[in-house]
Amino acid sequence: MADTTLTRLDWQQLGACVALCGVPIHDVSPVRYLPLPSPAHPPPDFQPTPDVLELVRCASNPSRVLEVSARKSGSDRRQVFAYLEGANDARVMLVPGATSCDLTPILTRDAGLANTLERLGAASLPRHPPETIVLGIAAFTALLASADAAQSACLRARLSRVPVSRPVLTVGLLEGELAKSARTADTGWAIVAAREAAPAMFDAVTGRMEEGLAALCSSGLASPMPRGFAMTERGESFVAVLSELAGFASLKATAVENGTRLERHASVFVGRGGVIAAFWSPPNVELHTGAAVNADRVASLWFPAPSGAHPLQPPAAAQRDASPSVSDPSPGPRAAPAPDVSCGACGTPARAPGQRFCVTCAAPLKPPSVEGLVR
Repeated sequence: MADTTLTRLDWQQLGACVALCGVPIHDVSPVRYLPLPSPAHPPPDFQPTPDVLELVRCASNPSRVLEVSARKSGSDRRQVFAYLEGANDARVMLVPGATSCDLTPILTRDAGLANTLERLGAASLPRHPPETIVLGIAAFTALLASADAAQSACLRARLSRVPVSRPVLTVGLLEGELAKSARTADTGWAIVAAREAAPAMFDAVTGRMEEGLAALCSSGLASPMPRGFAMTERGESFVAVLSELAGFASLKATAVENGTRLERHASVFVGRGGVIAAFWSPPNVELHTGAAVNADRVASLWFPAPSGAHPLQPPAAAQRDASPSVSDPSPGPRAAPAPDVSCGACGTPARAPGQRFCVTCAAPLKPPSVEGLVR
């Protein structure tokens, strides 16, 4: 494909192109969520070029997909787009709208990565020294709650016109932040944003903040102090991003190879001065700071794995670094089970009512609605 000209097709035109391509819409393609007319009727005088048909063919029947749903903190407006790879090195960026869809050919995978990071607002942020750590869900929730506690303390200090100081972290304080997050939809708070961006059930860790704080101490992110705990310098590098969120995104990578479908999920949190990427390998989450490292890790979601490694398998670092001190192995209290819902990919039963993702393989338990993609 010679150029990167954007092509905008309304639903009637897109439906006609899909019919002309003569390939079925694969169930991993985001095109399946779009309101295409059935049967397809080509508009009068509509004659798509071979390049446009190649774009639609790639979008309809891809072998590798990265779907992204991003929001600015505090905003209800959602940015949705997908990067897709198909046969013959075809690559396309798909951006759905209210009445039409934009398709842009992507010449190289590096260009696809750059486009993705630019849309997330993460391409031009300062590149701080990279930091990587693996946490269990209780420890990650405690980290989010610590960031919200820091933001609350900052807001109170500014309103009172007194110097800002970090709060003393206690189990009661973090449990309180977790409870408050369930009563608000303001995505300026870290836990609320994570509820939307992550495939985890944060309600399942209610009552486990003592465990979470202990894991943060074991991992070097927090340390004990009189009457509670405080973040270490290492922990502050994460809290500084999460307590001043500018935006966040949910990423789902899907690959189809030899008839096998594999999925991985990641969350990206964009702060005022940095980025945190969270890669989910249940029961752990692998956190990265530093835009350069995030670019490499985001790329690994859909780029081919090295020879001999399975695409989209949990990263070796996550398997190697996970230890009892940071992985939260004990099950802890759980919400009421929902045995009538099971994962269609691996058969694992859902653990809680309304659960959206499988805790074993992270596959979605319910297909997303059309409204979730078209904005």
